[in-house]
Amino acid sequence: MIFAIILQRLGAGQFFNDLALAWIGKTKSGNAKVAIIASGFFSSKSGAPIANVMTTGAFTIPAMKKEGLPAHFAGAVEATASSGGALMPPVMGAVAFIMAEFLGVPYSEVAIAAAVPSVLYFLCLFAQIDSYGKRIGLVPPEITVDVPPVWLSMLRNSHIILSFGVLLYALFFLQLAAQGAWIATAAAIILALFRKETRLNFKGFVLMLADVGRVLGELMGIMGPVGMIIGSFIITGIAYSLPNEIVSLAGGSIVLVLLFGAIALFVLGMGVTISACYIFLAIMLAPGLVEFGFDPMAVHLFILYCGMMSYITPPVALTAFAAATISGANPMKTGFTAMKLGIAKYILPFIFILSPALILRGPVGESVYVITTCAIGLVILSGALEGYFWHLGNLKIPTRIILFTAGLLIAIPNVYTDLIGAIIFVVFFTAGFLLRGRENLLVEPVGE
Repeated sequence: MIFAIILQRLGAGQFFNDLALAWIGKTKSGNAKVAIIASGFFSSKSGAPIANVMTTGAFTIPAMKKEGLPAHFAGAVEATASSGGALMPPVMGAVAFIMAEFLGVPYSEVAIAAAVPSVLYFLCLFAQIDSYGKRIGLVPPEITVDVPPVWLSMLRNSHIILSFGVLLYALFFLQLAAQGAWIATAAAIILALFRKETRLNFKGFVLMLADVGRVLGELMGIMGPVGMIIGSFIITGIAYSLPNEIVSLAGGSIVLVLLFGAIALFVLGMGVTISACYIFLAIMLAPGLVEFGFDPMAVHLFILYCGMMSYITPPVALTAFAAATISGANPMKTGFTAMKLGIAKYILPFIFILSPALILRGPVGESVYVITTCAIGLVILSGALEGYFWHLGNLKIPTRIILFTAGLLIAIPNVYTDLIGAIIFVVFFTAGFLLRGRENLLVEPVGE
C-alpha cells in the first residue's frame, strides 16, 4: 500500500493514463478503454478499488460521458475495472502476499496462478465495451489534450517502470515477499530524484506521509474489528462448523457445494475491504473446500473472486455506488450495469476451481485448451450481452439468448459442452450472417 501511494505521488496515475490514451485513445469507446487500462493498473498496485474509483474515476468518468456514454455506463466501467485490478498481477495489492502466507508458497506462485483469470476478466470487459460502442454508434473520440508518444512517456516515467522491475526481481527471483515492496519503494524515490519534474518537494513529501497515515489508519480500523469477529467465530466453533454445514446441506454435490459456498462468500464479503474479506473467508471456508478435494490454490482464488463480487453487485456494490456519485447516475442502475460488465467475475471462479488448468496447475496441453475455449466463450458472451457481434451487427433478443448459451457452454471446461456450444454458435452465426440486410428474427436489417 505504501508502494502504491508513493508511486501515485510520483506520477504513476498520469503515466498509466497517457499510455492508455496513446495506445487506444482514438478507437471506438476509446475513453472507456483508457479507463480500463488506467484503473486496472492503478488498482493492481493499490488493491483499493474504492480509492481507485475516487482517484482515477474523477478523470475517466467525465471523459467517458463527454464521448457519449451514458452516465450509469461510464460509472459501471470505472467500477468494474477498479474492482478487477485487485485480481491482476504483478501486485494485486496486499491480498496476494497474505494468500501466499496462508498457502505457504512463494508469492510468485500466487501471481502466476492469478495471471490468466485476470487477463480473461479484462478481455471480457474490453469485448463488452467494444460491442456496446458499436451498437450505439459511437465514433472514435478526438483527443484534445497533448498526449506524448509511448516511447517518450515511458522515458519520462522510467523511475516508475524501473521500480516495478525492482519489485518483480525482488519477488520472483530473490523471493523477498516481505521486503520486496520496501526495496521497490526506495528505488522509486531514489530514481525520481534524478529529474526535477519527478522529484518530490517538501509539500509533496508531507502530503505523501499524510496519505500513508490515512490509508494505514483506515486499514487498522477495519482489521481490528474483523480480527475480533474471526476470533469469536473460532472460539465458538462457527469457523469449523460452517464449511461442514455447507457440505452437508449440498448433499455431496460438487455444484451445490460451490454454489452455496459462493453465496456464503458473497454475503460475508459485503462491505469489507479486500484484505480483511480474504482473511476472514480464508479462515472460515477454505479448509472445508480443500477437504472436499479442490486444489488449494484454486480454492483461495475462488474465495477472493467470490468475496469481491459484492464490490459490483447490488445492494452493496461499493465501487459502483462510489462511481455513481461521480457520474451523477442512479447507484442501483450503475450497480446492475457493473454486474453485466463484470460477468466474468461470476463465471471464472467456477471454471478454475473445477479445472485448475485455467490457473496453470495442470498439463500444458490441458491448460492451453481450457484457456482458449474459455476466452472464446467469454468473447461470445460479451457480444450477446451487449447486443452486437462482429460481422453480424446488432442482435435481436433470440440471437442474444442463443449466443449467450453457446458462449457459456464453450467456456465450461468440458469437451462435450464445448462441442455443443461450438455447433450452436456456428449454425446461428452462419444464419445471422446470411440474413443480414433482410427482415428476420436474428439480426437487425442493417449492415456493419
